[in-house]
Amino acid sequence: MNDQYMNISSEKIAIVEALLSAGLLYTASKTDSKASKAVAAATAAYLLYGAYLNTQGRVKILKDSSSEQ
Repeated sequence: MNDQYMNISSEKIAIVEALLSAGLLYTASKTDSKASKAVAAATAAYLLYGAYLNTQGRVKILKDSSSEQ
């Protein structure tokens, strides 16, 4: 693995994103506001897409370059 990337498992990140998505969908089900439901659903979909990309190993997290100086 290249030294510029953090050594974090993509599967762990995918699990966290999926849990966040589930939390958003649960929260959206508890509100009556249509705007809030739409925003929560869109954000959940975005997180699920990110989780999918992480399971495919397509996403890597860069290290903070300012902490190395």
